Order: sequence, then structure tokens, then C-alpha cells
Amino acid sequence: MFGSWVRRRMLPATGAVAALALGLAQPACGSSSAGGPAPAAEAGSPDVVIGFSDALSGGLKGFGAPLADVARVAEQQVNQVGILGGRHIHVEIVDDSSAPAGAVAAAGHFIDEGVHAVIGPLASPQCQAVFQTYGARGIVEISPAATSAGFRAQGVDSSFFFRTAPSDDRQGVAVAQLVYDGVSPATLADAGAPEAGTPPAIGGGCRYAYIVHGNDDYGTNLGESVARTFEQKGAANGNDAHVIGTTGVDTSLVPTYVPVVDVVKSLRAVTSRHVGANRVCLVLIVYPDVGAQFLRDLRAETQTPAGMPLPFPVFGTDGEFDSAFIPDGETTVNDPTSNNVTEGVLGTTPQADPNSTEYQDFVTLYRNSFPGGSVPAYGANLFDAIMVLALAMDAAGTTTDGAAIRDALYQVTDPRNATAVGPDGFVDAEASLHKGIQVKYVGASGPLTFGDDGTNKSPGDVAEDYAVWRVDRQPDHTFAFDTIARMKWDTLK
Repeated sequence: MFGSWVRRRMLPATGAVAALALGLAQPACGSSSAGGPAPAAEAGSPDVVIGFSDALSGGLKGFGAPLADVARVAEQQVNQVGILGGRHIHVEIVDDSSAPAGAVAAAGHFIDEGVHAVIGPLASPQCQAVFQTYGARGIVEISPAATSAGFRAQGVDSSFFFRTAPSDDRQGVAVAQLVYDGVSPATLADAGAPEAGTPPAIGGGCRYAYIVHGNDDYGTNLGESVARTFEQKGAANGNDAHVIGTTGVDTSLVPTYVPVVDVVKSLRAVTSRHVGANRVCLVLIVYPDVGAQFLRDLRAETQTPAGMPLPFPVFGTDGEFDSAFIPDGETTVNDPTSNNVTEGVLGTTPQADPNSTEYQDFVTLYRNSFPGGSVPAYGANLFDAIMVLALAMDAAGTTTDGAAIRDALYQVTDPRNATAVGPDGFVDAEASLHKGIQVKYVGASGPLTFGDDGTNKSPGDVAEDYAVWRVDRQPDHTFAFDTIARMKWDTLK
């Protein structure tokens, strides 16, 4: 379905960073995901280049590499008719190496190229390094995955920064609720009616938590949010919940985490003697390679081999919900059926309702282009970011005025607009906009309302539900993330 040409460009190294720019394949002539011919761009009209600072290498490549396919699907949807009279969009991917320095190099490249809108970076530290650089130049930036609460600091202009994944202020609440209260399996949207009797809660019961987090904007802010909410829950119930320790670790993988594991193990042993072993837990807020190695060392130091239940409850976050986390935990390299050190870990991640019409439409579009493929984590968020940006350019009547595009992002997601369009509705949306009819884009990842919608979030942010995942052995003896419950945004407290 896609053309075969690929444009490559090397960026100058910044320190140890040498980033690779990849041009995504354009839709093949005469084809579209809707099955009909794709209209040609206006004669002499160049592509509208949208930058995408992606993690194709480094610690987040498990997130970033699969998202290139999602970008192609979004391109194809827009380019059925194009924007502003038939101009095709072109998403140019630059590898930021999962590092702030790489994100800075990518930003320099996009600025030199005269790009007026950028998708990404994926991670909060990378966004923290560049969002003010983009904003100062009036370049709209939409991250599909950066969730740190730190972008809206007082006195900092973040008006050009948007995201299609929710702030970690809310994920901190979700994690604390999972750890302290637990979640009923009946909250799983596609679980059907529960069996007779009351099913046991998932998670819950922890009253003494040790938090290990990455020493970056994402890990530090989310760790603080979890700790704050967890202790607030304890204060509301007779001061029965406490954080017994917090340790920050480098976000880059190191050979061993035994010193930190030993601190966790000793504090847990002391606490357990007073309150009971099942009331003490570990919250691990790190990236996949660090998480897998930490769990490997934890099992070794507690003499709990992979294949046996974890020595105490371990909870993760979206940082570990990555295609590399489980492979990194294999006890025999390249043997996905070998025992896995990550088995049994529970965690949270922002995730759209898989049963919504919009999400199902997105899955259909994705599988039309990549038959049998699994939608990657944050795939819906990336697709929505590209779609809503194209709509905003169309509504603003410009691809170069960043302030106008920024303002139009609120316009095309305004819940008061009567005409709703979903992931497969770009053709109809573009036609409506050209007739002067206002549209609201309802995304695969959720309503995607950037403005004030009464959900207690900042402008430019969105509300989204959370999935509860667990690493489980599958019938074919491999391991995978199973979604075992869902947490609705408006029920988190």
C-alpha cells in the first residue's frame, strides 16, 4: 500500500549524538486506505513538512520504532484529500536517540529546515529540553507520550506545547489508587459480566511503599505525585500509609542495581516485622531496560528465581509498558519462552477505551496497512496528534503561522462544535471546514479536548483513561502484557 522510497539525512553530531532523519514512505499513487484514488496535490504545491522527533535508538526504541508505521497510516488518511487545496503532508522522522541532547539536535535540524510544527519528542526529559526552544519560535509542538507535570511551570510560556497523553499528576493518582485501594476486575471494559461472587481486587493492600524512580523529569515528578497521593490516602484513613523510602537512579542502564535492591530489601524486612509482609510494596518508575535489570537483581538478591512469584508486590508505570521490557527480562537471551524476571509485575498506562468506535476505527485503518500487526503503545496518541495538527492547519488556513495553528487546535477539538469526526473521517472533516462548518475531532485515544472541559487539567493537555497491565505467561508459553482492569479518568481520586 505504501511506496518504497526512503529519504535519509544524517544530522551533525552533538557531543556523542548523531541523529538520523528518515523520510516516511508516501502513499502509493492511486491508492488510499478507503480503497479509492488519492487526489493529487495541487500542481506545484510542495509537501507540508511536519517534524517528528522519535526515539529510534537508545532506551526508548521499543516505544519509538513501531510508531513510524503509525505515522505512515496518519499521513495516508490526510493525503486522501490533502490540506489547504490538496497539499500533502510529509512527516519527517528524526532519531533523537532517546536523549535530551538528541532532541536538541533534532530541534536544530527542524528549525534549519523551516518546519512550523513538530510531533514529539516521546519522553518528558527530551520535551523539557526543547519545548521552550520551539515555543520561542512559534513552532507548535505536540507530544504523543510525554506525561510529566513539569511543563506548565509558573512563568514559563508553554502555550505552543500540546500533548495527546495525560499529565502524570493523574497517573500518580492512578498508581496510588492501584497500590492502596486496588481495582476491581469488573472495571475492565471488555471483561463482560463478572462471575458469581465478588472477584478479588487487583492490587491494593499496600500501606508502606518504597519508590524507585528515574532521575529525570518524568521519574521525579511521577514519583512525587505517587508519594503525595499515597500518603494523602493514608492520612484520610488514620495515617495508615507511608513512603518508607525513595531512591532515584540514573536513566541510563548500569550493570547492577544491587546496592539499591539491598536498601529496599532491608527496609522492607524491618517494616514487615511490624506490619506484615503483604502490606509492603515497591513502586518502580523507570524505563524498560533499567526496570528489567532491577528486577533481575531483585530476584537474585531475594533468592526468588524467575518462574516463582515476586517476593513482594511490585508496581510499574507506563515507563515499563514498552515492547523491550519483557524481552529484556528473558532468562535465556532470545528465548521468549524462557522464564522471565518481569512476570507478575502490575502497572498502569494511559490507554484509550479499546471498545470505543473511534479506537476500533483506528485499529481497522492500521491493520489495513499492516495486516496482522499489533497497534503499538501510544499509537493512538500519535495518530491523533498528526490528524488534529493537519485539521488545525486546515482550519487556520495556514501551515506557517504557528500562533494561528496553535489557536486552531482548540477550535477543532472544541466539544461545543456539533459536527464530530473520528479517525477515519478526515475527508468529511476537510470538506466541512471548507464549507465553514466547525468540526470537533474525537480521537482514537479519547475526546482530545485541549481546552477547559471541566476535568481539572491544564490548557493543551487531555484527559484519558488508564489501563492496568500485568506481565503474564501466555498459552504459547511466551510472555506478554495483559490488560486486567481499567481506571476511568473521572473516577480517580
